[in-house]
Amino acid sequence: MAFLAVFAVLAWASTFVTAIESTDQVSASRTTINSNFTAVEARSGDNLNLAPDTYANLPAATTAGRVFWATDSPYQFRDNGSTWDAFLPQFGQVTLPPTAGWTDVNLGSATYTADSGWLGLKTEGVGSSQVRIKVRTIPATPYTVTACLVITSNTGSSSAGLFLRESGTGRIVTLSIGGTGTLNSAKYTNETTFSATYSSNSGVVTPQGSKPCFRRADNGTTRTLSFSNDREQWVELPTQGHTDFLTADQIGWGMVTGSGSSNGEWIAASLLSWDEE
Repeated sequence: MAFLAVFAVLAWASTFVTAIESTDQVSASRTTINSNFTAVEARSGDNLNLAPDTYANLPAATTAGRVFWATDSPYQFRDNGSTWDAFLPQFGQVTLPPTAGWTDVNLGSATYTADSGWLGLKTEGVGSSQVRIKVRTIPATPYTVTACLVITSNTGSSSAGLFLRESGTGRIVTLSIGGTGTLNSAKYTNETTFSATYSSNSGVVTPQGSKPCFRRADNGTTRTLSFSNDREQWVELPTQGHTDFLTADQIGWGMVTGSGSSNGEWIAASLLSWDEE
């Protein structure tokens, strides 16, 4: 018996999974070395690894330990015997965003994409500050919602992130970061009318194309909001009252176009993970 010595990092410094050449026909038993490593002992038999392929060809999950490398998706997948667990190199195991249950709010000419596990929005500047988001029913309190996105833009005046909305009045509270590195929470009377800023943190380092994460929590008395570049270390903004400015019944993701933005400027946000607790 020979141990295969190729390991692929599929989780944030906590899980290592053996990557076996797609041509090798093996079955395996697992041996836990310590909390960070799991060795897979290869023997002749079944195929543990699958040839790289497109996300659309992800097969049914049937054999724990198999690894699938999606060639057109940011995710890597591991079979747990009944479902596929998704991993992102920056974050480790993540929950794919749901494709159903979203309601559009002021998308206008924005382009929406649902592709290979992730969801995307891209919009051009419209010369005014507008909220363009997709929302869903908010969980009952107490809840915590965490969303991780890729944000890219050619303007510093627009931003993207996680949003609360009160459907009856159209009021919105933002939690977003822009190209200038300003982490901001603001109030909007509706999707086209800015009201006031809750709080603002300038100089937050978020390189173009990075994957910032946003977290909203509500215990029925207080709303908390947090931001992270790695889903490990979180920056917290000042808390808000549960019913301050709005009583949210929807939560969503998307962007705010800058007030000085114009045609030719754009911002894109790709939702990579969505967790509700």
